Amino acid sequence: MYQIILYSFLAHTFIRHWGDMKIMLLCLAGAACYIPLTVALIRRIRTLFRRPSEASGSVVPDVFRKVEDEYARLADFFRFKRRMDWIGVPVSCAIIVLVTFTLFVPGGIEGNPLAGLAVFALWVGLSLIAIHAENKKRFISPLRHLLRSGIWSWSSMI
Repeated sequence: MYQIILYSFLAHTFIRHWGDMKIMLLCLAGAACYIPLTVALIRRIRTLFRRPSEASGSVVPDVFRKVEDEYARLADFFRFKRRMDWIGVPVSCAIIVLVTFTLFVPGGIEGNPLAGLAVFALWVGLSLIAIHAENKKRFISPLRHLLRSGIWSWSSMI
């Protein structure tokens, strides 16, 4: 989600301040710094949504194996997402704070380092709280549900 916010902010600022080379270069540099993170995320999302391979020679699909595979893919993506959040959130917040202070605060970051640091820390903190809630809803709860209803209960029947 914060990728959309960052790219929208940078595109809007780039277009709005067309002709101001300092701001335009700052927006381009911010986007260039973030593109590798976006590419890594897209690659991982592709693996998450790839079609699971069927067991060779099996006429009847193995439900236990499908649940196991789904759990493994979701857990793997969640591990990646947590690492990505620890890198991506501070980077995106730093870019937005730097551009915002350059535009709207007299003296920019150089003239107001403590205020810049305070806004950055507040933004990172609020972002991490929101991401934790999202992770709990979209990953932790589904993974726990798969464990409770899927793998352990089915494996005990076998």
